[in-house]
Amino acid sequence: MLPLVSSRSLIRLSLRVSVPLAEDMVRYLDELCSSPATAQLRTLDLSVDIEFNQFDNQWEPFEGVSFASDVLAPLKHLSALTDISAVVCFQTSTVATFVLSDGDLDAVASAWPGLTRAKFGYTIQFDDSNDGPWGIRRPSLSAVVALAERCRALESVDVEFKSVSAGELARLEAHADACTEPQTALRRIAFDPDSDFCDMFCVEDPERLAEALARLFPNLRSGLEMVETEPEGESGETAVTYRGWHRSRMDTDAFQLLEALDDV
Repeated sequence: MLPLVSSRSLIRLSLRVSVPLAEDMVRYLDELCSSPATAQLRTLDLSVDIEFNQFDNQWEPFEGVSFASDVLAPLKHLSALTDISAVVCFQTSTVATFVLSDGDLDAVASAWPGLTRAKFGYTIQFDDSNDGPWGIRRPSLSAVVALAERCRALESVDVEFKSVSAGELARLEAHADACTEPQTALRRIAFDPDSDFCDMFCVEDPERLAEALARLFPNLRSGLEMVETEPEGESGETAVTYRGWHRSRMDTDAFQLLEALDDV
């Protein structure tokens, strides 16, 4: 796996690999994580390309990716990790089947209580389905909150989560009201402005959710970077935009939640 690395003092590794199937990814990660060269890893930036294309393999259905068994299980051998990024990249949306559950995030907290940064997710190179990826299962925001509360040093978390229902919002508010020891390390819950997640995420009241999160994580901020553009139209008014954010997504609940975090 790492034939050119003989040192057992390797603490940072950035790796991108391509495999045809999820089973190959598991074997690859098992070998990687059992190597003496990675035993002391503190930072891992891992990207795995799944090259399988259903159109070219119509008689061999793709089984998808389970975060728990295909990614988390091998990585748990790297017990010294404090900074983890693990992203699965699908070639097409027709095989984009990715499951990340509440229980998976609970297992992450158990495996690495000293985490300072966590990024887990997927990308899709080509969206060739009219309905978008159909096999994506996300954890709840409550599970993301629990992860940050258990990992008291966690500063940044980048995980797509489900929309927040009225019931979950009320439970998060009650949880925030009862909180006596806020987690002060968390500074960012990351949103990818180029992701369809921003269009799909819904919450009844972004301001109420931002207020609850601020009580749980008093140093949490949006990470939005304001950019002034050239004057437009006859009025000559300067439009305000945010770096990386298309104007069409500035009306989404995701963007409004981020804005509200800076206002509470």
